[in-house]
Amino acid sequence: MSKGSAFAKRTMDLAMSIPPMLVLWPLFVLIAILVKADSRGPVFFRQERAGRDGEIFRIFKFRTMITGAYRSGARLTVKHDPRIT
Repeated sequence: MSKGSAFAKRTMDLAMSIPPMLVLWPLFVLIAILVKADSRGPVFFRQERAGRDGEIFRIFKFRTMITGAYRSGARLTVKHDPRIT
């Protein structure tokens, strides 16, 4: 991908993602408060993943499991899994 088209793609990505994030920020704050109230640990789950062409990127998402869940059970969850917050 050329520098010009990469810049255009990044500009379009930001133009399409910032307005919805501005509208949804009160909901994000509420979710963060609920995550903190439900269990100890950080609000966000962070992980590095491999993307296109093996490029590593970092994801951030609201945590839905207890901290250290991967060390305390299977990778798959089942109904009523005690690790789910």
